[in-house]
Amino acid sequence: MHNYEGMIDSFADDDNNFANDNDSFANDNDNFANDNDNFADDDNNFANDNDGFANDNDNLANDNDKFANDNDNFANDNDNFAGDDNNFANDNDGFANDNDNLANDNDKFANDNDNLANDNDNFAGDDNNFVQQLLL
Repeated sequence: MHNYEGMIDSFADDDNNFANDNDSFANDNDNFANDNDNFADDDNNFANDNDGFANDNDNLANDNDKFANDNDNFANDNDNFAGDDNNFANDNDGFANDNDNLANDNDKFANDNDNLANDNDNFAGDDNNFVQQLLL
């Protein structure tokens, strides 16, 4: 006696298991596709991060160049200030020399005035002597 009903049930169970396996494979394929998408997103994000780092490095290099230029400008300014200080010191020395020369000139004028006063006294003495000689 054949048990057709048990065999039919067994085939039905096999069909059901096969359908479940197919669903499981489909889910695995979906998960695998999602994983691939996530890897692609990660690769894209990594590439963007690398670009960001490259830009940051460029900006840092530009900033370093700007700082170097600023340092050069500050050094030049310091040199210019030192030159200005030296020129100012030289000008002060020049004014001091001019003041000394002016004082010497004033001394000479004072001596000349003294000599002129002495000459006037001598002329007055000579006039007085001449008058005294005339009166004799």
